[in-house]
Amino acid sequence: MRGIRLLAAVAWSPLVVQIAAVAGELGGRRFALLLSAICAVVPPQYLSNGSPLGLNLLEPNLWMGRAYFAMPATQSSEPRCWL
Repeated sequence: MRGIRLLAAVAWSPLVVQIAAVAGELGGRRFALLLSAICAVVPPQYLSNGSPLGLNLLEPNLWMGRAYFAMPATQSSEPRCWL
């Protein structure tokens, strides 16, 4: 059982890095990056969602990745950024 939960926690952990990257993309400095990463780790919802191995385990990572890559595309006028 611990191995399954460890696998789920490892799959959930990139979300913290992605949230900090989005904060950096929005213009945050070191304190904003640290605060956003801490706020991503502390809530019980994220702690409880990262422990069971289920089908929707990677959904938050995928949505945050989409948001991260959509931000530069909306700020530029080049259509190739959307690809």
